[in-house]
Amino acid sequence: MKFLPIINFILTLLIAFEASGQIDSLTLCKKIQMIDAMIYQDFPKAMRAGDQIYESAKESSCRSCLSRAIILNGKIKWTNGDYAESINLLKEIIISTPGHNPELAAQAAKIIGNNYYYQAYYDSAISYYQKAYTLYEKLGDHSGMAVVLGNLSLMYHRKGDFKKTVEYILKDETLKEKFQDTPHEIGDFGGMENFFSDSLYYEEVIADNLHALEVQLEKNDLNLVARIYLNLGVAYRQLKDYKTAAHYFVNVCSLHEKLGLLPFWDDAGAAYREANMKDSSFYFHRKSRKEFKRVSDLAKLHTLEMLGDAHAHFGQYDSALANYIISMKMNVGKNNRITIVGLHRKLASTYLKMRRYCESEQHLLLGIALAQQISLTNERNLYQLGEQLYEATGNTEKALLYQKQYSHLVDSLDQRETALTLIGLQAQYKTSKKVRELELLKVLNGQNQLKLRNRNITMLSLATVSFASVFFIVVFVRQRNKIKKKNIALDISNQEQAALLKEVHHRVKNNLQLIASLINLQSSYVFSPEAIRELERTKSRIMSIALIHQKLYQHETLSSINLKSFLEDLIRNVLSTFSEEDRLKKKLNIASVKVDIETAISIGLIINELVTNSLKHGFSETHCLELTIALEAFPDKLILTVSDNGPGTTKQATTDKEGGFGLRLVEILLKRMSGTLEVSFDNGSKSKIEILNFSGNGG
Repeated sequence: MKFLPIINFILTLLIAFEASGQIDSLTLCKKIQMIDAMIYQDFPKAMRAGDQIYESAKESSCRSCLSRAIILNGKIKWTNGDYAESINLLKEIIISTPGHNPELAAQAAKIIGNNYYYQAYYDSAISYYQKAYTLYEKLGDHSGMAVVLGNLSLMYHRKGDFKKTVEYILKDETLKEKFQDTPHEIGDFGGMENFFSDSLYYEEVIADNLHALEVQLEKNDLNLVARIYLNLGVAYRQLKDYKTAAHYFVNVCSLHEKLGLLPFWDDAGAAYREANMKDSSFYFHRKSRKEFKRVSDLAKLHTLEMLGDAHAHFGQYDSALANYIISMKMNVGKNNRITIVGLHRKLASTYLKMRRYCESEQHLLLGIALAQQISLTNERNLYQLGEQLYEATGNTEKALLYQKQYSHLVDSLDQRETALTLIGLQAQYKTSKKVRELELLKVLNGQNQLKLRNRNITMLSLATVSFASVFFIVVFVRQRNKIKKKNIALDISNQEQAALLKEVHHRVKNNLQLIASLINLQSSYVFSPEAIRELERTKSRIMSIALIHQKLYQHETLSSINLKSFLEDLIRNVLSTFSEEDRLKKKLNIASVKVDIETAISIGLIINELVTNSLKHGFSETHCLELTIALEAFPDKLILTVSDNGPGTTKQATTDKEGGFGLRLVEILLKRMSGTLEVSFDNGSKSKIEILNFSGNGG
């Protein structure tokens, strides 16, 4: 808040200069910039100042000042939900500015796209976003391109076109990798966090942001620190660690208050709601409610809806209805069609819980009618709610009809095969490209080494023949310097090879994570518990391989893996999925031995299967499970032992292990390594594996 009085004082001076006729175009542009910053400090004051500066700019001879004032007012009106006024203002820029100032035209096109998106006119939004992207591309503005690509991916997601959604996400990621100056925040995934929902991805994001936080705290760059806090809050929320997420959201808001910016306490309130911390949730939502005199209309609507969600979550249905109804009335006035559909669903759900079935049905039907125009995913959720409503009223015929409609939409939204094909092609292209680059570097290095050997022979001959000649000594010195430069170049080339190989492992790991994320997305449309378990086991196998590649690109040695470090991380990841981890005791005794990547992958997959089986069969409601994992290294073999004391782990209880896919996978992997498996059942289970064919050394 300490900067706001200063800005207000400067604006007062500028208005005084303007009144005296002494304001020039430079002063006008500076005033526009200051009002733009005021949007995030005191919105009503910024709106009033924006109207004043627009009138001043119309009287000015500065064409650029007028364009900037129009964009400022278009942005203010969009932020307030006055979409028609915003679009009418900004279209003037699109018509008159592209040749004169493409940067301003790109900003105008992007904001017009935002206006259409908020009203759920997706095709119009896509059209203007594409115009903005073309202009940003011509300008070489990679940050602008990245933002628009994220918006385009969100539009196609809203339309239910997952193939296009993934296409634009990958295009955005490729741009960010090519140009490191583009913003790479978690929120840049265009609302498609489900595609990146695996824990390995967010754990890596958290590690990167914690490191960046240390650097920016030392530099005292509070704006970047606030952005990092926001990234950490989003990441922990995706990991379902809601208390930690709320902690970082509170830090963001506290820092914004220190910088004189508007804090968005609703993020913290929502995180505490998800953590079932009632008092904390309402405390922060009400802090947002107290900021109503400084925020836009859309921010007020968001706070009212969040308050309604909190009341509904904690069973205070009358209060939830009061907030939802006020929010609905204002959203209808703004034509926020996406929010309106969501509010119809929330009102229908709340009335259903209150057993007010007529009102629930009314909002259900209104929501479905609008969702059919703008949102397949909302339509699907409303049909599921309709099934629950008609079951509660005993109307089995309608309940069955809505269940069929819900199932039909689930099938129509299933884009897994298309998305996986696209991801597979992308992974294959990136990996093969890096392999070709590595092969080319190997050939060039071989040629350089041959040239260096020939030069060494020549230099030795010259040195022998012309030892007594000063002239030849000079030649020798010069040649030796050339060889030194070649050796330096060779060292650089070898470093580039290592960097490229690390990049290959990084890309492979990323693509494996993406495939695992798509399996996560698919599992939300699967209703068979057995199918869900198999999908989870498949994802677990994929993530164990991804962990190998992560270890390779994070360490200097690219040809071998330290089994101790890898298996400890792998076991921790597998056990983190166990819902009752507090009733599990584990003992690890893993030798420090390095093996090649193929052996590591095989052992990792075997450990994954055996530990998963122990968790599945060895646990009971009245019994604490003790899990022991040991790896002994000998000069000619490795001995791996996985045992548990599970009372439910008997030969009869492990039939699926003996005939299922898991055991066949273990047998195939052991065959490749000339290994043997011995399973015994005595107060639990014990699997002892001897591996004879492995490439490694003591670590």
